[in-house]
Amino acid sequence: MVYANFVSHALGCGARNRLGLRSKFFIWKHNSFSKSKFCYDLVWISTFLLNRIWTSYLKNIAGVFYSKTIRLHVFCSLSSPAWYKNHIKSYTDSFNMNL
Repeated sequence: MVYANFVSHALGCGARNRLGLRSKFFIWKHNSFSKSKFCYDLVWISTFLLNRIWTSYLKNIAGVFYSKTIRLHVFCSLSSPAWYKNHIKSYTDSFNMNL
């Protein structure tokens, strides 16, 4: 329903019924992201960092306690200077590409 309201609003057809709170929020979010580079960048950075923290760090920290292979991988990565270089390079490449 939210998507149908968004499409009818975007095409200028007018909504068939009154817009609910979710529809209004979705349309506002879309309009602000498409008009403001600051809003887009803010959402992109927060999504990127939260995804990186969740998938890379928290899951590996939890895995260190129960999986020998994850434990070995983490300890080998942390003891390797090349890993630090590649890890920082992945951040700089991602931010340079998207900002």
